[in-house]
Amino acid sequence: MIKLALVLLTLFPSVLIAQTKGGNLDEQKQELKKLKAEINLHEVSTKDLKTVQAICKIYHNLDLDSSLHYASIEVQLAKKMENPNVLATARLVKATLLWKLQKPELAHRLLLKNIENKGIISDTIFANTLFRIAKVEIQKQMPAESINHVVQAAEVFQGMKDSVHAAACFSHIAGIYTFVLEEPKKGIPYFDKALDYNKAKDQQNVIRININYSSAFVGIESFEKAIKKIRTAERVAKKVRPNYLPSIYVQYSYIYSHFEKHEKSLKYALLADSLIKNNLNYGRGTQEKIYWYLGLNYKVFEKYDKAIYYFEKLTDSHSLDPWEVQSHLIDIYKEVGDFERAFLLQEELIEARDSSDFLARNQQLLDVVEKYESEKNQQEIITLNAEKELQNNQIKTQRLILYGTVGFFLFLIIIGVFWFRTRSKLRETTLNLETTKLQQQFLRTQLNPHFFFHALTSIETYIYKNDKLKSAGFLRSFSVLMRNILEFSDLDFISLRQDIDFLKKYIELQQLNHEFKFNYEISVSPELNIDEIKIPPMLIQPAVENAILHGALSTENGAIFIEYSKKGDQFQVSIKDNGEARNVTQSSTNRLNRSMSLDITQTRIKNLQEVHGVTIVYHPFNSDMNDGDSSVSFSMPLEFKR
Repeated sequence: MIKLALVLLTLFPSVLIAQTKGGNLDEQKQELKKLKAEINLHEVSTKDLKTVQAICKIYHNLDLDSSLHYASIEVQLAKKMENPNVLATARLVKATLLWKLQKPELAHRLLLKNIENKGIISDTIFANTLFRIAKVEIQKQMPAESINHVVQAAEVFQGMKDSVHAAACFSHIAGIYTFVLEEPKKGIPYFDKALDYNKAKDQQNVIRININYSSAFVGIESFEKAIKKIRTAERVAKKVRPNYLPSIYVQYSYIYSHFEKHEKSLKYALLADSLIKNNLNYGRGTQEKIYWYLGLNYKVFEKYDKAIYYFEKLTDSHSLDPWEVQSHLIDIYKEVGDFERAFLLQEELIEARDSSDFLARNQQLLDVVEKYESEKNQQEIITLNAEKELQNNQIKTQRLILYGTVGFFLFLIIIGVFWFRTRSKLRETTLNLETTKLQQQFLRTQLNPHFFFHALTSIETYIYKNDKLKSAGFLRSFSVLMRNILEFSDLDFISLRQDIDFLKKYIELQQLNHEFKFNYEISVSPELNIDEIKIPPMLIQPAVENAILHGALSTENGAIFIEYSKKGDQFQVSIKDNGEARNVTQSSTNRLNRSMSLDITQTRIKNLQEVHGVTIVYHPFNSDMNDGDSSVSFSMPLEFKR
């Protein structure tokens, strides 16, 4: 029901405005024709600004898209006048139309330009801009930001002694707590504040506030107070704004339905329906809410034909959750024995939900990939900065040596001190540069684009085969692997458990890429506490990749074996495969790939020794020429200072 709550908060005022500004349709069309004849649409000048504004205002009640077109022309004309207030007003009009057309991003960007010009536009326009931004941010599902902006708007209105608009601001805050954040108890004090500031000056606002106020009392299960507030709204509407009565009767129906007083709920829904029939000035949202409560109540009274009639009118609703509507229809079809329609609708509902879940998971994957690209660019920037710093330090060193030669006898001691410090800094900068380059090279080595391409292609095959469980499982493994690579790239050490979990997911995706042509086995000695032992992240991954690509895949029934064992105060990791023996006759490409992997691994081990004092023994390749088995091993201390 979150969608319905957002619609109640964002569209309710505009629905009521549509009711009050309908006018005579023929008269409005005649006025439009007259105004359009006054200007040349191909050569509109600033003197035509008022005419364009009038056309935009009339279209506001007839066709929002046409109104937006003329609002855009109004903005262009206002720019030519070089009057900040005229331009800000035009932007506000256009942003309001974008908001009503459910285009919050465009509206938000337009309104921010007014905020940037705070010092040169009037307080009234600035406050209205803040209030409109707050409404746009509700569409963007940013309630905290909306509250912040509407509080600022209220402060400006209060400073201007504009209590009516200040009341509207407090009513908006109350609505956010009631409908969006679902904390009606926090909204009640703001409803009281809104009524107090309004002081019955604006009867429309009195009606709106009381209607929404009654919803807050429903939220805290206070039936009597909810009825009291809606009756106040009804009493005022009958005196000054009878066109509000359909919305009020819909609210009655909602209250009685919530408290399971279905006879009265049905009565008021029918009353609202009778008032808006053949009246085009009422918005679609009001009509849909009437259909909703008619369907709900007829379902309760087991008048299933009528319930189906009204629920089917809501299958393409803009303000209600279509899944909830379909769920009610499924229940009714089961009750009347139409199991075929119930089954088909259920299948449609399940398919829609599965599709939505898949898109959500796919979006998560794209977010991870985007994060990787961002981090890769950041690493490149860090590398360039380090190189620049190294060059600067080298230049400084050369200058110091030159100055030392000229003043050797007088400044020998001073130059010696400066030279020593500069050399130390140069060494530190060089080490940082090597570490940064190594991290970047390591990150690129792990993120093999061919590996990811094949993994995504294989996952896509399962999707086309409609194997949802496997495709969803592989997508999860892929996204977790990507996230681990990005997270580990900033860490020097991770737990042994994290490293083992990472290897499992990596090997499973390699199995997927190579159509499960090899198996694997990971064994861990019970003497090892895999949560306490630390290991450099992805240190053994290149060796595992070599064992798969150049060992297990080179023979039928290929397999790799990874064993974690304890050797005194050391623990050892060995990677074995049953592939063909690898010797000097192998292709130069294979030798080059393993050589690059070996160089990077050895450089990492050297870096870890220098920075952290960790001694890691790496036996890069052992081959038993009798049976072809190959193995790689790593040895490192169980405990060390990090």
